[in-house]
Amino acid sequence: MEKLKPCPFCGGEAAVSSSDHDVEDGGAFSEIYDVACRSCGARPGGYFRGEFFRKDGEFFIVKDGYAEAVAAWNRRKDGA
Repeated sequence: MEKLKPCPFCGGEAAVSSSDHDVEDGGAFSEIYDVACRSCGARPGGYFRGEFFRKDGEFFIVKDGYAEAVAAWNRRKDGA
């Protein structure tokens, strides 16, 4: 799992949170991820939806919203 970079504005620590999971028929569900600086509240913009399902006791990731949130936060124009 990729580590979150410090905030580009204040240098503070960032955190990913999740909410609003929807459960559908057949074991499919989704979760919404958000990432923000704990100090100044900066966000990369937008929310990132993860999609998952369970089948025969196994857990499958269809779309990794957590990884998308981390990648959006860590993206810097200067490439750092």
